Amino acid sequence: MINSRQSQFEFARRDENPSPPASRSIVASEYRGRSRLFYGVAGEGLGHASRAIAVIEQLPECEVHVFTFGKAYEYFAARGYPFLHRINGMMFSYRRGRVNYPATLWNAGRYWLAGMRRNIREIARLAGVLSPDLFLTDFEPSMIRVAHRLNKPVASIDNQHKFVHCESAALPRFLRAYAWLTGLTVQRMIPRPSHTVIATFHADRLKGVRENVTLTGGILRRDVERLIPSNEGFVLAYIRDSVGMRILRALANCGRDVRVYGASAELRAKFSSGFDFRELSPEFVRDLAACDRVVSTAGNQLIGECRYFGKPILAIPEPGQYEQHVNAWFVEQIGLGVSCDADALSPQIMDGYLNSFSPRAERIPNGVHDAVRVLRRLLSEVNHAGRQDAVSVRCASREPTRPNVGPAGVPVTDQGTIAAGEAVHHR
Repeated sequence: MINSRQSQFEFARRDENPSPPASRSIVASEYRGRSRLFYGVAGEGLGHASRAIAVIEQLPECEVHVFTFGKAYEYFAARGYPFLHRINGMMFSYRRGRVNYPATLWNAGRYWLAGMRRNIREIARLAGVLSPDLFLTDFEPSMIRVAHRLNKPVASIDNQHKFVHCESAALPRFLRAYAWLTGLTVQRMIPRPSHTVIATFHADRLKGVRENVTLTGGILRRDVERLIPSNEGFVLAYIRDSVGMRILRALANCGRDVRVYGASAELRAKFSSGFDFRELSPEFVRDLAACDRVVSTAGNQLIGECRYFGKPILAIPEPGQYEQHVNAWFVEQIGLGVSCDADALSPQIMDGYLNSFSPRAERIPNGVHDAVRVLRRLLSEVNHAGRQDAVSVRCASREPTRPNVGPAGVPVTDQGTIAAGEAVHHR
């Protein structure tokens, strides 16, 4: 079993229980008296989980309970995270390497009709037991609804809210229409957060937002921030099943050392020679800091890490993942890399990127510190309000004493003067 005194991010052995029951986590003595947070994290891909871990690492004074599903749940469990809860969630469905929108919408409907209700019921039950001080959500819609039901503050930390609060007029027409529609969807999924932190690799290309919105760069883990970038000459490829075959075909005869992460067993068998296949592990970020350049899908989190290290990227959006098309467009706008649709990818395009492209994007600081400042301010406000409530309760519970009175029953102050028309002083 996992020792609760371990570092929260120590790797657990595979034969250990990666998700200890809540009851054992609750009574861990070293967490008594700490602020307690409930954090809902979307489970599609690893970007949300990576961002959440970066935030949690900066809050050692807090007990953070994570509610998630899918790959994010597996990611936290493999790291032996002690306050982990599995919930229902929405996932994309794929068919022949593309997002299957009818199946995805069907899954979403089932989630909204049943899965989210179960989430809300269970999270509310645990909140009644654990009394969290603050709720957080990274594009997970159940958590904010529980927070509103309990009249608790809730912070949203994600990339998707840029479609709600940021100007998108510069996007191509189709992507502009997508951004508008996505903004409406995001507001429906994550309604009325107390504060919104928008973390994106192209924050410097977005315009001003509201007072309760913080716009910052990519939120990066501590192990990323500590690394010093170098160049050992190899190419780093991060692939997913939807585009993996096309990427490996384009890289097959590039004449470079290529380290590949994320490949399925089928792809490894098909391209058994010519590539250095590796499992996703902490080694990935070290290779990212040491590579010459990156070939990858166009997820916001990885692109943010590339910009932090100053690594050029060939961004290949997954078919049907239009948010990734927006990301790929910004990759070119800021001069960080080249974008290419998966269907158009060829060895010639790959060769041009590997041998000719030089990045011109400036490095930007880690956005996690902006996010944590927001959370600590919200916690300070919660604690201040709690102290005021406690004082009010204590005052209301005291037995009132009879005031000193003078002639004709007129109250007298401690100084002995008549205090007609003034508040009575209670001892």
